[in-house]
Amino acid sequence: MKICSVDNNCFVTLEHKVDLSGYSGFYVEVYADIQHGKFVAKNADVQFLNLEEFVSELDKFISDRIRTPRLKGTYDTYIELFATGTAIILKYQLGDAFCGRKTSYFYQSGEFELKQEYLLQYLDDFRSFIKAQQLSLG
Repeated sequence: MKICSVDNNCFVTLEHKVDLSGYSGFYVEVYADIQHGKFVAKNADVQFLNLEEFVSELDKFISDRIRTPRLKGTYDTYIELFATGTAIILKYQLGDAFCGRKTSYFYQSGEFELKQEYLLQYLDDFRSFIKAQQLSLG
């Protein structure tokens, strides 16, 4: 799934992946082009820690904009939705860690206004991730 900004200059992509051994995880990519700067980050192995709770909160958020659904992931990764006036903002952070001589942490974060006419589609996409996870667990 791809969540785009209203101007199509920013996006968050999420894909559920299962390798040949049955290991299940998410590929996450974030991209932001703010004209005088471009930011790109990718992590091929993110685990989401509260997917079902997030989907429930997102469902409620569609009609109750006081809520702030937050999907939490490994490496301090998160996706959060909140309303400001009539706009819906997606705030994100994508993290990763490298273990060499010492552990180093890396993050890319930002926020953008999303196309709210796609909220129901996003909800369906997140629900499909729950089903895909359940299938991969057997």
